[in-house]
Amino acid sequence: MFAKFDSRKTYFDGLGEIITNANSSEQAIKLAKLDYEVVKQPLFVQSPLRKVANQFATVRTDTKDILGVVGKNYNILQNKEAFDFLDGLVEGGATIETGGTYRGSSASFITASTEPMNILGDEFKPYLLIMNSFDGSGSVRVMFTPVRVFCSNCLALAI
Repeated sequence: MFAKFDSRKTYFDGLGEIITNANSSEQAIKLAKLDYEVVKQPLFVQSPLRKVANQFATVRTDTKDILGVVGKNYNILQNKEAFDFLDGLVEGGATIETGGTYRGSSASFITASTEPMNILGDEFKPYLLIMNSFDGSGSVRVMFTPVRVFCSNCLALAI
């Protein structure tokens, strides 16, 4: 017997939040709990206390969690800036479906579905995956994928 896939449920590790009725990136960010800011702070070592040259910690301002270590030229792109182009897509008919953080909040994502399309007689429902990181591991990435991200396995498959 095969398991039936229901695209509206959260499975496995509950990586993201299901987002319903979000009409803007601002609403989606709040519903997905991505409405936090990240700053760069200098790194120090103890005994004796010294500043580490050209290295900074990226830190969530709400929880004070350290998300990564980056160099002096690293620029932070806040979630509200990374995901703001979703507004135009929603106006064009896209539906924001899931969003959340992974790797201990050092990266965030939102998925949106677009209109299904027919490819050689098969219906294909593409999702748009937008990813933002705060640990220096990558830049903002936007990609089409046939996978709706709702767990870390789906995120790996979508990428």
